[in-house]
Amino acid sequence: MVTKDKKEFYEPKSNFVKTVIKSSSFSNKDDRKKVNDLLVLERFVSEGAKDFQSSIYKKSLERIYSNEYKEIIKELKPEEYKKIQEEEARQRIERKKSDIEYQKENAERENRYKEWWLRKGGNE
Repeated sequence: MVTKDKKEFYEPKSNFVKTVIKSSSFSNKDDRKKVNDLLVLERFVSEGAKDFQSSIYKKSLERIYSNEYKEIIKELKPEEYKKIQEEEARQRIERKKSDIEYQKENAERENRYKEWWLRKGGNE
C-alpha cells in the first residue's frame, strides 16, 4: 500500500543510477541485483547508514561497486568525492614509496647474500 508521505520504492537521485536502470533489463537477475544494490548504496550516501549493521552493509557495497560508488558520490556529494580522490592519491604515493623501499631492501639483501656466497667459496 502506498501512502502520500511514504513512497513504495526509493527514487534514484543521481543521473548515474538512473542511467544504469535505463540500460538494465528487469528480466535479467544480475541486472536487477546490481540496480537494487546501487539504489541501496545511493540511499546510504544520501541519507546515511542508520545503525552498525547498515554501516557494515554500506562498506560491503562500496567495495563491491567501488567505481559505481565513486560515480554516485561524485554526483551527490562532490566535496566527499574530492576527499576520496585525495586519499587515493596519497595512498598511491605511499604504495609507490613502499614498493621502492622494498625493492631497495631486496637488492641490498641480494648483494649481502652474494657476498656471503662468494666468501664461502661459491662461484658468481
